Amino acid sequence: MSKTVTAEILQKCLDIHKDRDKQYGGSAQSFKQIAKLATMLSNEDFTFTAKDVAVLMVATKLCRYNYALQHHGMPNREAVIKDSLRDSIVYTAIIENIRLNELNKDVKDDTKDS
Repeated sequence: MSKTVTAEILQKCLDIHKDRDKQYGGSAQSFKQIAKLATMLSNEDFTFTAKDVAVLMVATKLCRYNYALQHHGMPNREAVIKDSLRDSIVYTAIIENIRLNELNKDVKDDTKDS
C-alpha cells in the first residue's frame, strides 16, 4: 500500500516532535518555562499557562501558513507552507498532551488528599 499525503505529514510531525524533544527537552516542561517568562514580561495582570503558549504557537504557524498561501512569489514558499502546517499539527498535539498531563496530575493530587 502506498503512503498517503496525510500519512507522510503525520509521520513527519512525529519525527519533528521527537527531534525537538531531544533538542530542547520535553515540550510540556519547555512550554511551562515559556509561560513563566511570558508572565514575567507581561504588563497585564495575567498568568500564562503552557497551554496558552501552545495555542499561541498554533496561531503563529497558521498565520505563517496563510501568509505563504497568499504570497506566491515569496522565497521558499513551499517549504514555509509545509513546515508551518506540520508545526501547527505538532503544537496542536502538544496542547492535548499538556491538557492530559494536567488532568492526570489533578487526579493524582486528588488521591493524595483522600
